[in-house]
Amino acid sequence: MALGGGGLIAPPSALPGAALIGVAVLLVPGLVWAVVHRLRLGEEPLHRCLLAGLLYPGFLVLGVIATWRALFRVLARRNSWTKTERLNEDEAVPVGAA
Repeated sequence: MALGGGGLIAPPSALPGAALIGVAVLLVPGLVWAVVHRLRLGEEPLHRCLLAGLLYPGFLVLGVIATWRALFRVLARRNSWTKTERLNEDEAVPVGAA
């Protein structure tokens, strides 16, 4: 009896095709959005819309990373928050006064 995984485990020869399908599933929706956005609104040049469509999956990954990181901080009871030091408005120098 051969253990084939019931079709769930692909042979190494199927890796290039699977990688191509994975990249297409990742990038094609953003590229379609870019073209549709450009055709409907025309606010931005096509190259900027395409760039935004290609970078959007990375933006989503950053959101997932931030969410998991926040969850682990809550679970570890690390609730410190280092704030940026601010000047009082009285101490701030006006833009043209320097």
